[in-house]
Amino acid sequence: MLLGALAGTTQAYVITDAGSFNGTDVGETDSVLAITDTLDNSNPTTETSWVNSILNSSPEFQYSVKDEDVGLFSTNGDNVFAFSLSQEPAYYLIKNAKSWALMSNTASLDWGVFQLADLEPLVDKNGNGKLDGWVISHVTQFAVSVPEPGSIALVGLGLAGLMFSRRRVKSLS
Repeated sequence: MLLGALAGTTQAYVITDAGSFNGTDVGETDSVLAITDTLDNSNPTTETSWVNSILNSSPEFQYSVKDEDVGLFSTNGDNVFAFSLSQEPAYYLIKNAKSWALMSNTASLDWGVFQLADLEPLVDKNGNGKLDGWVISHVTQFAVSVPEPGSIALVGLGLAGLMFSRRRVKSLS
């Protein structure tokens, strides 16, 4: 009982309108990290630069997959929609005609889940989508860049050297 109180309330959503996906648990809504309508155009360089400026992360995230003609599925939540992700990314970017929203994929990594009201300026003041039929022009998925093997080997050699020098200092004392 105490565990449930500490965990807080979460809502797992289920698809309600899609033949073979009907009844699929898609998890909770993902977190909106940033929204903009000021980017010049939609290309890998622009999108990746914006994502890295928001996340201010190291290692940097790399442009991974761009899915167009994204199919949205209704869920059992009020104005909560889900779409399939192909690469189980930690972060993804939703774009419509004029706006970008950076999302943190927090629940079910193979599904993007959002509540429409959370996506300002993608939504007007009445909670209605600005695009006909709830269309998203594309979703870009981001992956962490993996260090090259040479860099990993160099770090390993450095750690081994530190261990050796520490042992040597102890043996001299």
